Amino acid sequence: MKEKNSLINLKCIKYMLISSIIGLSISILIAFLSAILVVKFNIPNYLASIISTISLAISGLISGILSSRFIKSKGILFGFITGIILSIYIILVSLLIFKSGITMLGISRLFIIIICSTIGGILGVNLKQKI
Repeated sequence: MKEKNSLINLKCIKYMLISSIIGLSISILIAFLSAILVVKFNIPNYLASIISTISLAISGLISGILSSRFIKSKGILFGFITGIILSIYIILVSLLIFKSGITMLGISRLFIIIICSTIGGILGVNLKQKI
């Protein structure tokens, strides 16, 4: 007999994976748009780094909101797990595509993603649905 009240089931995992992929896509889109702005307006490197961190925070927030809106419960838990999944994606992209190592700035950005995704999970569960 299937257990209906299990904490994390396959449906939850599917929604967290989908939400984190959407978050990664948003992060890539924001990074692309900010790269255009950096080149066009000759923005200094420190501002480009700030823009990158903000884009990761936004993608974490959105992925947390989406996962908790799909699952409709346990926003802190599922937002946190979605943030970890999104962080793993970011690490893999960084290591495989850009061949860059893990730095303290990178670790702090991963914590920002996880925190923002957890906040997004809380917000997603508590947002009222408009009919």
